[in-house]
Amino acid sequence: MSYLAEELSENATHGRRNEVSGTRLLKADVGEAWREGDTDYATAAMRYESIDLMRDRTTGAVLSGDPDRPTETVELWTFARRAGGPWKLSAIQAN
Repeated sequence: MSYLAEELSENATHGRRNEVSGTRLLKADVGEAWREGDTDYATAAMRYESIDLMRDRTTGAVLSGDPDRPTETVELWTFARRAGGPWKLSAIQAN
């Protein structure tokens, strides 16, 4: 969470805001699952498309991205749970 907060803060400091819309999951697979002590882990590979824009915070002008074309992204999301508890997101890695 601290990484995401840092990124949001940096964008705000530089007068930018990230805008993501039209997200559509294309494919998801569990890539691996394992246990370390009493903690279970699972990593899912997710391929999705979205409209991902960076806008000027004041004018709303598009600084990067295309408002008419989605881009495709692949990310690895790792989840963890302790002793059969609820799954919690523990890491996101962009490919």
